Amino acid sequence: VNGMVKNEGDVQVGGFGPYPIAYRALTPKENECGNLLVPVCLSATHIAYGSIRMEPVFMVLGQSAAAAAVQAIDGKTTVQKINVARLQKQLTANPLANNSQPEILVDDAEKVNIQLTGNWQQGKMGRCYGTSLLHDDAPDALKTARFRLSVPRTRRYDVYVYSPEVPKKSSRLAVTVQAGNVKKDVVLPAPREASDWLHAGTFELAAGEGNYLEISNQQADGVTVADAVLLVPK
Repeated sequence: VNGMVKNEGDVQVGGFGPYPIAYRALTPKENECGNLLVPVCLSATHIAYGSIRMEPVFMVLGQSAAAAAVQAIDGKTTVQKINVARLQKQLTANPLANNSQPEILVDDAEKVNIQLTGNWQQGKMGRCYGTSLLHDDAPDALKTARFRLSVPRTRRYDVYVYSPEVPKKSSRLAVTVQAGNVKKDVVLPAPREASDWLHAGTFELAAGEGNYLEISNQQADGVTVADAVLLVPK
């Protein structure tokens, strides 16, 4: 550019969360090459490809391409003309392609599933999960963040809370789990210099939306963080 070499970016620099890959990136324009799927040599800048090229991403893209091919064959159409919304719904409902129940994750960005008490701040901070987290750095008044845990059927789950590495984070996290008719309070150790999933316990969650995990700033000795909750079926 103007006689100079330009660097498009540094693949070693992070600071951004997971991002979606459009189905159209896997399909060339039909007038240029019809009925072709390219889950590995997809359309991307070389900087984006630096993270796309990882094996788990290729596995997801390969499975997505296979599901799209099946839909195109069954519908007697091309891969460029399949129902993408239907494909997305299929991959969400059956991500492991074996009809088993997948893990369930609730992130702070899903505001419809979060109920807040008190003045929490939301934004990008430290090694948060996804694009944001909730934090309370003024523990002078009680504040709670309740994550609604909606499950398709009654069964036992390992319940985890994500504790990212952030400045001045509290070394302990007060959590309340409501599982059906059972309510349990627990204080989890939250190492300040690490990002990790904290195991809140194993619970039998009733089908529907009557379960929740609530994080509060009680007993905090620093910044309280509410970021994400993960349910792993037993």
